Amino acid sequence: MNNKQKIWQDLLQYHASVATNALECSKNATLQLGDILFDYAKQGIDVAVINKLLELAAASDIPNKIKQLFSGYKINVTETRSALHMNLRSPANNPAVEQVLLQMEQLITSAKKNNITDVISIGIGGSDLGPLMACKALQHYKKNNIQIHFLSNVDGETLERLIKKLHSRNTICLINSKSFTTIETLLNAKYIKQWLGKYALSNTYAITANSNKAQEFGINSANIFEFWDWVGGRYSVWSAVGLSIAFSIGMAGFREFLSGAQQADQHFANTALEQNIPVMMALIGIWNNNFLSYRTHAVLPYLDSLEYFPAYLQQLEMESNGKASQHYATAPVLWGGVGCNGQHAYMQLLHQGTQVVPVDFIVAAKGHGNNSELQNLLVSSCLSQSRALLAGNRPSSTIILPRLTPQILGSLIALYEHKVFVQGVIWEINSFDQPGVEAGKKINKELLPILQGTEISGDLDYSTRRLINYFKKLG
Repeated sequence: MNNKQKIWQDLLQYHASVATNALECSKNATLQLGDILFDYAKQGIDVAVINKLLELAAASDIPNKIKQLFSGYKINVTETRSALHMNLRSPANNPAVEQVLLQMEQLITSAKKNNITDVISIGIGGSDLGPLMACKALQHYKKNNIQIHFLSNVDGETLERLIKKLHSRNTICLINSKSFTTIETLLNAKYIKQWLGKYALSNTYAITANSNKAQEFGINSANIFEFWDWVGGRYSVWSAVGLSIAFSIGMAGFREFLSGAQQADQHFANTALEQNIPVMMALIGIWNNNFLSYRTHAVLPYLDSLEYFPAYLQQLEMESNGKASQHYATAPVLWGGVGCNGQHAYMQLLHQGTQVVPVDFIVAAKGHGNNSELQNLLVSSCLSQSRALLAGNRPSSTIILPRLTPQILGSLIALYEHKVFVQGVIWEINSFDQPGVEAGKKINKELLPILQGTEISGDLDYSTRRLINYFKKLG
C-alpha cells in the first residue's frame, strides 16, 4: 500500500467516526481571492479531515502537477497535448494570442462602421455554453445595440425563427469549431450561409484550429481566427470563441474578463494548498463524493445574470471528469438553477430528501439595480437557505462576489476550472479528453445515413432498429 492509498484508508476511517451533530466546522474556513470570498464553514469538515485531505493532495503530487500544467507539459496524455488555456489570459506574454485579440478588435470596429446589427454565433458544447453564459452574465456591460444570437442545437424551427427576424446584409455569422468537423455546427452554418447569400463571403467568419477545412467550407482566409490545439473546447471562452462576448461588452471589457481569470491563475499557481481556493473546493468535493457518497452537486447562483452558469459548469465538470477511474468514483452529477426560484421548486428535496446534495451558493453583495430592498431580500434568502441546510446537517459552501463584473466573472470561472483539474489528478483521470463523446459521434455517423434512406444494417440492435422504423413511418 503506497502513501496515497494509506491516506485514503485513513479518510474512510475518519468518515466512519464523524460525529452526526452540528455540521459547522472551523470558524476560519474562509478563503479569499481579492474581494471574492469562499466560505466552506458549513461543509461539516473538521480540522483533522481537512489536514488529511491536504495530505491526500500532497500525496497525489498536486503541487508538481500544477507546475506541469502551467509549464506546457503534455498533461493531456490521451491526445499528447498541453492544456495551456491559461495562456489566453495573459496576452502580454503571448504575442500570438495578442495578435488574435487585435484581429477581434478590428472586426468589431469594422462591424460598427458597416452598420452590422446582429451577430449569429454558431457552435455547440464549449463553443456555445461559455459565450452564451458570459453574454447573459455581463448584459449590464453591453456597449452597443448589436444583438447576439446563439445557434447550437440542430432544431430547424429555431433556425427558421431566427432568420425571419434578421436582415442578411446587416448580419455577421461566427462559426466556432476547433476541428471544423462538428456535424451540428457545420449543418447550421450551411443553412445560415445559404441565407446570407451574396453577403456570405464577407460576413462569415470561422474560429478554428483547422483553417484548411474552413477554407474548403468557403470561408475567406482573412476571416479565420486562429485557435490552438492546446485549447480544449470547454476552455475556449477565453479565445476568439469569445468574440460574441467582445461584441457585447467591448474589447476593453473582454480584456478585463481575461484579467480576472489570470488573477485566479496566479492564485492557483502560487498559493499554498490550504489557502488555495480551487484546491480546497476540489478536496471538499472529493470528501463529499468519495467518502460521504453524495453523488450529486447543486450550484445555485442568486443572480439572474448567472442563469446559465450551472449549465456551463455541467459541461466543464461532467465532460472533464465524467470518466471511469481504475480506483475511484469520479464526477458527481452537477445541476442547479437560479436562487429564489429554486426555493419554490427543488429546495424541499435539498432540505429533507433522502439524497444529500452538497450545494454551492453564489451571491453578489451588490447588484446592478438600484433597489436595495430587493437586493437585501436576495442576499438574505441565500444566507437563510444555507443556514437552514446547516440545521439539517446538509453541507454547503457559499461564494460571495462583490459585484458581478467582467473581471469577477473571469475569476469565478477560472476557479472552477482549476478545481476540476485538481479532482482529475486525484482521481487519476485525464480531465482534458472526452472519449465517450467521440464514441457517440462515431455512432451518429453510422445512423444518420440510415435515417436518410440507406438500408438498415444487420448488426443494429433491436431497440434502435424499431425506433428508426417508427421514425420513418411518422416522417
